[in-house]
Amino acid sequence: EKPVLSTYGRNYPLGSPPDWDPPETYKTPGLICAGFFDSNGVLNIQSRPLKDKLENPRRNPFWSGHFSFSSSKVLKEVPYDPQCLMLLFGEEPLMAARLFTHGWDVYTPSEGLLFHLWDRDYRRTFFEMKQIYDELLPRTLRRGFWLPGSGP
Repeated sequence: EKPVLSTYGRNYPLGSPPDWDPPETYKTPGLICAGFFDSNGVLNIQSRPLKDKLENPRRNPFWSGHFSFSSSKVLKEVPYDPQCLMLLFGEEPLMAARLFTHGWDVYTPSEGLLFHLWDRDYRRTFFEMKQIYDELLPRTLRRGFWLPGSGP
């Protein structure tokens, strides 16, 4: 068995003090699930908070780049695809498929483990590198659709 523990971080507010104590509802796990297909035909995944903690980690077909904990062997067996540059939306379902086809099983943690500041307004993102993004994205999308044999 080759397990990977993966989830999205729950949101915390910008400016939270270092001793911020999350509410109890934030201490339950988030389940990664299919969200929607964007204008490029790419599956975007989302996280849905569960009402209760799980007794044990639960298998999940989806993987998140927010938190991925496993043996370092995964880096040799399933490295990031160097031909998928500038892929943000689509990276995670593609990696989930690659992990699965290499014998790795993804699990949702049994409780909430981490937090993430989802607000992007206060910082730069790679979307601001518009010229490079616009140049590399079409090639990356072709690769992303070719690997699983799908696409528009």
